[in-house]
Amino acid sequence: MVLVPRDTQGTVSGAREGVQELVGERVQLVLGPLFRANVGPVKPIAAAARLNVIAFTNDWRLAGGSVFIMGFTPGEQARRITAYALSRGLRRIGVLAPRSPYGEAVVAAVRAVAAAQGGTVTAVERYATGDGTLSVAVQRVVESALSGVGFDALMLAEGGNRLRRAAAQLAAAGLTSERVRLLGTGLWDDPALADAAALVGGWYAAPNPSSRRQFESRYRAVYGMTPPRLSTLAYDATALAAVLVRSAVGAMPVTQAALTDPNGFSGVDGLFRLNPDGRVERGLTILEVTRFGPRVIDVAPGSFDGFVERPDRQVQVSHRSAGMSGDRSVPGVMSQTVDSQRVGSEWLETR
Repeated sequence: MVLVPRDTQGTVSGAREGVQELVGERVQLVLGPLFRANVGPVKPIAAAARLNVIAFTNDWRLAGGSVFIMGFTPGEQARRITAYALSRGLRRIGVLAPRSPYGEAVVAAVRAVAAAQGGTVTAVERYATGDGTLSVAVQRVVESALSGVGFDALMLAEGGNRLRRAAAQLAAAGLTSERVRLLGTGLWDDPALADAAALVGGWYAAPNPSSRRQFESRYRAVYGMTPPRLSTLAYDATALAAVLVRSAVGAMPVTQAALTDPNGFSGVDGLFRLNPDGRVERGLTILEVTRFGPRVIDVAPGSFDGFVERPDRQVQVSHRSAGMSGDRSVPGVMSQTVDSQRVGSEWLETR
């Protein structure tokens, strides 16, 4: 298997030119682009060439056709943590979410799961993403909690410094996880929040961190640095391509039928499968925030309902690229050099 890299330069024109070059190279699969702004322009070109794309954005709205979304989607995380909270007897749910596509997805997911499983969404507070509006929304949440409405659990669809500020304000008003269970999405899966005492006792849905720690250890041993968070997405996508090449019969191994195997695949970020609609489905772990780091309280499923885990769908490959040699030029890689702050604001939060 041969990787054919192309740099998008972080621009729409760069993304278009990159995928056109990859079409000319007759690659069988494109890995990337990274951000949603570059996925849209790539989509019609890839569709016309009947070329499948695994993009690393979490913007589910771009899925479909020949584009598969590999990022951690907010709706799926919200569904998993809400279902778990309801199963633990927390029947009344409040939601604090930004006025953004990310927030819309979380609110819709919480409402859908609550309606299906006998829960009630008792309060929803939204806020603009600009400065000053979050604290006002948090105060409204506090007032709801102290009124006759109330809730057993509160979803905080935030990450980074905004999550830290919101949790601290709630704690100052007495709304800690000892009184109201705080719930979160994968935005909580951030080492920078390790010292956020106000989040202790909160629950969130994310991939199991143990396999990622092993990956990070191997990465540091080879490259001498800690990998960025989304590096596991790139690793799993590349390893997936390698698995499909090794198990292929014929000249076109990376077909949509192969990519959408309903049994799914097992990677660094756990169980996942690409659905025919282009969205990724993941088996997520439930973690609790403790003073000593996140603790797994509900393990991720080992298989998807109705299907069994298959050893030949493990997408772990050696970091030295074992099993990735040969004369097939399969994936083109659309890359871009970015800093972690931009990844946090544009990729993880879908804003």
